[in-house]
Amino acid sequence: MISDCRKLKKSSLYVREWIKLQPPVKEESVTDWLLFNVSRNIKGITYRAFSRHEEARKTGADWEWWFLFPTFSAKMRIQAKKLIPNKDNYPSIAYTNIYGLQIEKLLRDSGDKNFMPFYAFYTSIRGDVMCGRGINDEGVYLSGGNYIYQEFIQNGKREVLPDDILRISVPLSCFLCCPWCYQGGEGFVRFLSSYFSLEIEYPPDRERPGAESEDLRGIYREVPSYVSSFIEIGREALPEGWEREFRHYLEGVNSMVVYDAMDIDLNRASEGAL
Repeated sequence: MISDCRKLKKSSLYVREWIKLQPPVKEESVTDWLLFNVSRNIKGITYRAFSRHEEARKTGADWEWWFLFPTFSAKMRIQAKKLIPNKDNYPSIAYTNIYGLQIEKLLRDSGDKNFMPFYAFYTSIRGDVMCGRGINDEGVYLSGGNYIYQEFIQNGKREVLPDDILRISVPLSCFLCCPWCYQGGEGFVRFLSSYFSLEIEYPPDRERPGAESEDLRGIYREVPSYVSSFIEIGREALPEGWEREFRHYLEGVNSMVVYDAMDIDLNRASEGAL
């Protein structure tokens, strides 16, 4: 049986080949395909796109990603961007709409709505990455929103090349392939702490948002009702009125992805990890 790790990596490799052969492909198309593909091939993943796409422009999140473990759950929101080879990518990272800088809204909401803010970058190029194994042949890389802000936004406009972004990113497959992730929830937090410490630590000037949260941003003791309901529905069509019922929780995201590791044998899921 092909491990979840290998399946996720296969999808990321496909994105690289797709962009290499069809450079004009839009990031929205890549996102739709990527999330659908991993949900079809990885049994533990449930994915749904929502109908309220315009809402996400305010928050700057293309999808909400949950990892469910027996003792706690982790919540992330991800904004996707396609890297332009050999060009300045600052305009994309510093994207502004009527609500202001997209990245600033994402970071503000990460404290208010208790999630870890991330960027997913689509590319066909290789470069130095944070991954300890030096894996740089994929097409999807994740970087922390706070790192992106500190490196490229906080100190004013500067040229941002793809190599600059990859240096503070890890390949998508790391989220299931990193050896720490085989150790269950605690290992997953160790992985996040090692590569993305800024994303899971609360800023000192913000209160912890809610009694159900742990001491780290995006970590929950109990699975929220909208997530448990989402899992129970599984791959069936969402019932009419479901989005309306949970609109408060879904505000600002195009879609949701849940990786349910409650009953998964993580050692088996990571067999053949690269």
